[in-house]
Parts: sequence; structure tokens; C-alpha cells
Amino acid sequence: MKYVQIDEDTGEISWDSYFEYLRSIQGRLPAALYSYASDWEHYSLGGRDSLHDAGLVSVQIGFRSNEVVLEFLGVRHDRKHVFTYLDVEQYKIDLDVTYKYGDRDVLAHEFRMDGGGIVHEIAFSDKRTISISAANVVPRVDVLS
Repeated sequence: MKYVQIDEDTGEISWDSYFEYLRSIQGRLPAALYSYASDWEHYSLGGRDSLHDAGLVSVQIGFRSNEVVLEFLGVRHDRKHVFTYLDVEQYKIDLDVTYKYGDRDVLAHEFRMDGGGIVHEIAFSDKRTISISAANVVPRVDVLS
């Protein structure tokens, strides 16, 4: 991660630089993405809409289109977090899933600009990552019944 700081020893997360950075790029991000990215509820440890501790349940990679869709089940299992990445330039998925408790749980994530594109980097509890660079990211939170 470039702006979210994760202490290697304790796992403690510092968000100060990240939210300062987000404010500096507000006009460069699509409005819907900035609204999502700048909302503390999507990062907080106890937030109902937080991606923290959500589990990765689906990765869909477009066959003919440069599109990737990630789905996460919220920590309380009452929300699904869906990210659709449009005009993907590249993606890196570094996961080693053994289906043990917590191996797909999100620790932290950040959005940032890189050149003309948007990068979404997701760090998991086991120090694995997903990084996707795309022209646009469309976030959605679905409440499950």
C-alpha cells in the first residue's frame, strides 16, 4: 500500500495519510467512487458497511472485455460488497486459499491514482494482496435479506 500504513509487527493500520491523499485527488476520481472511498464507514473496524474483515467470495474476469468484478461478503454476512473495474489495464491477484478461517479476510484497502488510471489495492489478513488498475471502479454495497 502506498498511503495506508500497516505495521508489519502489530498489524495496526494508520489511515491519516490515505484520507489526506484522497482529499487531494477528489476532482480526479469519478464522483461515485470518491463518495465511496472517502466514507470512513467503508474502512472502520466496526462499521456495518466496512470492507474490513469481509471475505472474498467471487472473482470474475471478463473474457472479451477488460472488466473484473470482485465480490466480498461482509463480516456480519448481511452485506455484499461488489466492485466492478472497467477498462482494466492490469490486475495482480496474489492469493493462497486453503479454506482456513480468515484466509480471504480483508485487512485494509486503498484507492489511488496512477497515471491516468485508478488503482484499488486490497490487503488480506495473511499479507496477500489484490491490485487492479482500471479507468473506473464502480463500488456497490448490497444489503442481503
